[in-house]
Amino acid sequence: MRKEVISIILGGAVCLFVLWPIFLSRRTYKTGSKEKKESRHPETERRIASRWGGKSKGKTPLIKIRNGRPFVGCIPIKDGKIFMINGRENKKFIFPKGGIDKNEEGYYTAGKEAIEEVGVIGNIDKTPFAIVNGIYWYVLEVTKVLPSWKERHERVRIIMDPHNALFHSEVRAVTKNVIKELLAQEDRLKMPRIKNTKLVHPESPQTPEQTVQETTEEAF
Repeated sequence: MRKEVISIILGGAVCLFVLWPIFLSRRTYKTGSKEKKESRHPETERRIASRWGGKSKGKTPLIKIRNGRPFVGCIPIKDGKIFMINGRENKKFIFPKGGIDKNEEGYYTAGKEAIEEVGVIGNIDKTPFAIVNGIYWYVLEVTKVLPSWKERHERVRIIMDPHNALFHSEVRAVTKNVIKELLAQEDRLKMPRIKNTKLVHPESPQTPEQTVQETTEEAF
């Protein structure tokens, strides 16, 4: 009898030893899945994706989250060219972007970032044309270039042919991916808003100094 009790106790201990890690792993998996789902901001993603014309193709892509806010970006265009600014960290040229504030629409945030960072005003698409690097991107057709704007002391504003930008060493690689997607989308339109031109000087892309001067002249 004593041996049987000992055997039962030992058997239970062995089972507990074997099954406990499995129980913990399942619990961790469920918790991790819940955290991952919450980090996706599913309601925001579904809302943006639905306004994206159903181009998400199945699962809604994971959007970029920073400080609890999903990110959107803006591509300002004027006369077939694109506006860019230098980044704060690596100083290479990028498009304006920022986090969506509570109760804001994505296109509103994108337009606001264009005003604050680039100093341009215009008509913005209410649906993004693509998602690149976890950011939904909107096109802004510039109608006015401001000579003075909020971040003018922090940013260098340039305007450039989009195809030249693809070969410019001072344009970030991620930004080039956004430009490529924009060109692909615009090429499908009967009246594209950006120029599908060949490089004017393939061996010598337009310099920031040239584009800054051009932008300044247009602002006045």
